[in-house]
Amino acid sequence: GPAITRDDGDDTAVPWWSPRARPDFGGRPRGAAQRVVVGWDRRLAAAAPWDRTRIAADRAHLLRRLGRTSDAIEAWEALASGPGRMAIVATIEVAKLQEHRLGRPDLAYGTAARGRDLLDRRRRLGMPEPMLEVDLARRLARLRGRVGSQAARIRRVAEGLDRRQIADPAQAPGAHGQ
Repeated sequence: GPAITRDDGDDTAVPWWSPRARPDFGGRPRGAAQRVVVGWDRRLAAAAPWDRTRIAADRAHLLRRLGRTSDAIEAWEALASGPGRMAIVATIEVAKLQEHRLGRPDLAYGTAARGRDLLDRRRRLGMPEPMLEVDLARRLARLRGRVGSQAARIRRVAEGLDRRQIADPAQAPGAHGQ
């Protein structure tokens, strides 16, 4: 196949492996560097035209970064109730916040399941989202395990058999310590 070349702004393009090619250590791209896009590219997403949905998503991201979790969840929930792909992305973001910031994997599981339902609907309409499907399948499997272990932990505590009591029988209910 053709050699992948990098254009560093001059007229002579050289293969990337050539000793004459300037190494790329990251940072700001020089000139019209060749870009190979695989999957989602953040730069391309940022180049999308401004509309209400993009502004709302940027606001929700900013609220999360500021540590305003409840406001961020509210902003993402508003987007999740709308149409299209952004509704699915918003359910994923809400599930992340519920799991990691609120420590509620049970809520996160319900939200991720709602996102899966939205994905199924888009697939039936002929608009599949394979990358989001993989993300949600992985997230739901992990959350299912976390919710199951959380339920088991709640049962153990309810029965008076949490880990400390098993390790130290003196702490068990009805035991008389010294």
